Amino acid sequence: MAALHDQIEAYLQERFVGREAQLGELVGALLAPGFKGLCVVSGPPGSGKSALLHAFARCCDELAVPCATIHWTETATAETLVQQAARQFGSTARTLEDLFAESGRRVLLLDGYRPGGPLDAALRAAHLNGSGDLLLVVAMREALPLEWLQDAEWSLLQRTIRLGPLADEAAASYLRKFGLAERHVQEIVEVACGHPLTLGLLAQRVRAEQGVLSAAAVLDVAEMLLHAVPGSSDPEALTALTAVALVGVASEPTLRTALAKSDTGPLFRTLLSHPITRVTQYGLAVCEPFATFLVESLAWRNAEMLLELRERLRASSIEALRHGTGTVRFPHLLRLLALADETGAYRRALVLALTDGLEVGVLHRDELEPALAFVPESLRELFRSWLVHRWGLSRGIRTSTGALLAWTTSVPLEHSVWETTIDHASLYDALARALHFRPGDYTLAHATWIAPAAPGSVHRVLALALAVHLERVIAVSAVRRSCFLTNLPEASSPPPYWELFGLRPIVCFDEGAALDIRCRAWNRQPVLDWLAHPVPCADNELAEPVLDRDRFAQAVARALRDFSRPERLRGNPLLTAGFIERKVGPGASEGQRIQVLRALLERAIRELGLRPQYRRWQAVAETAYLHPVESQERMAERLGIPFSTYRRYLKSATDWITDFLWQLEIGQSDSALLVAEPLQTAS
Repeated sequence: MAALHDQIEAYLQERFVGREAQLGELVGALLAPGFKGLCVVSGPPGSGKSALLHAFARCCDELAVPCATIHWTETATAETLVQQAARQFGSTARTLEDLFAESGRRVLLLDGYRPGGPLDAALRAAHLNGSGDLLLVVAMREALPLEWLQDAEWSLLQRTIRLGPLADEAAASYLRKFGLAERHVQEIVEVACGHPLTLGLLAQRVRAEQGVLSAAAVLDVAEMLLHAVPGSSDPEALTALTAVALVGVASEPTLRTALAKSDTGPLFRTLLSHPITRVTQYGLAVCEPFATFLVESLAWRNAEMLLELRERLRASSIEALRHGTGTVRFPHLLRLLALADETGAYRRALVLALTDGLEVGVLHRDELEPALAFVPESLRELFRSWLVHRWGLSRGIRTSTGALLAWTTSVPLEHSVWETTIDHASLYDALARALHFRPGDYTLAHATWIAPAAPGSVHRVLALALAVHLERVIAVSAVRRSCFLTNLPEASSPPPYWELFGLRPIVCFDEGAALDIRCRAWNRQPVLDWLAHPVPCADNELAEPVLDRDRFAQAVARALRDFSRPERLRGNPLLTAGFIERKVGPGASEGQRIQVLRALLERAIRELGLRPQYRRWQAVAETAYLHPVESQERMAERLGIPFSTYRRYLKSATDWITDFLWQLEIGQSDSALLVAEPLQTAS
């Protein structure tokens, strides 16, 4: 028994990482003079509440303050609580009132508490009538109940400590304790989004699988965590949570659209206090990594349902933006951007930003000098002049405490605007060349300036800044081209979703100021049309009308990799290729095109196996593309071939499949490779 206790002690101590500030708050409450009060530690499952309480208990031991820890269960009562606490304190108390009335500094820790039961009232009465020498620390998954905050007397004694995601640096530091390779550390940091339990579970899987983080391992961890989430067994609640996760931030009408129900009020109100959700400035959000895991889990269980849900939610927000009255509704734009990025990178950055409390608001006049301090000195006069005359086109991005973290402004690429200063010429010329500027065109340059010492990931700030940029593009219908420039900190890399959104690096400007500049043309496909049918290839003026052989091969390779995840086939150039068009006919939906593409890929792999000399290629292609349940190294072992041979067979099979589909594309219907019977398209 002692050995088991030591193991638990070591495990909790190992899990404590990145919570020094929260531990400091608890110690500060313990050492504060006067009434000790109540501390509520809240956070989703696996966020490190138990590890924090364990670390605080060690601090109490070092300070010689008696501390009792009670692990709350569904069957626990006030009597059992008193008995366990009295035994640990060495007290003779028989009731909660007796326990709280005793003098002398003490700490009572309740881990895993579920509010809303009869103990709430008993704790309140004992706390208010007690001596004030007992500090009560309650750890719960839910947010602090509204009834506790509305209690005029009890609310004065309370302080809330919310456990959010760990910073990337803290998460990486924790993972390095497992002796993982740096590439695995960065990979897990991206997947886990700062969730301590996910970090630990994925690290253990990498060690168990000898340095491989497979898709199957990530899915196993996702299902394990979702199983621990309250309400995940309720199909309607699970669908609702997945819908919120898909759009990043949701309202009750969003839920009505997702569930196709007229009354979702009770369910939405339940989700507002759900352990894995947060109420943000723009609506309800599912915390990461639970949001990503919900989407990935549905993609694995029912990819067709995921596509249908995505289309339904996208159509609803497009309708709201096109026909809504008044100004552009920012939350709908955030939802559409979250839906547009199939990889989930934008959605993750957005959710982490909103759950961190980042807000977008007007830039205040008294913030002029602090805002200009973010701008390189050579460009300050230009933007000072612009701010003075067009203040209304600027927005500030702030932390939850109101500190200015970044600000954005839109500047038309017009010579009359830029000639107000003498230092504008080099940047103006660079932008004009990059955007192929022509007199008479309305071109918008959107600048985002980030504080030099901005805390956290800049990807979160840029997720909101990008939405502000597109809001301006939508509001000014005359915009034919736009560019998005920012002063990325030296240690930061551009977010991965920029290229997916078509914000391609066109020009580099560095005259005392390193700026990242991205451009996009909107004259052939307006932004709302693109949001309705997002395509990864962004610059429509540069896009070729027909795929050449090299680009066709790249699209086939990508489609094969994405075969088992149909939602990732959205936007693949093959969906508009000639051989797909001929199969589906005019007016086919994207879902039908994806279905036909998958059927053709599967048929091509089967055709490969009809030739005896290629059957080993077919076996490799099936394991890699049709049923990828393990790492390629493991699949090579199962097939009884060296990994190098496996890779060679896979390349040969991919080349053969590409040739097969290319013959379909160029219309060689008399080829011996062509499929004999026609494919049926589901209606």
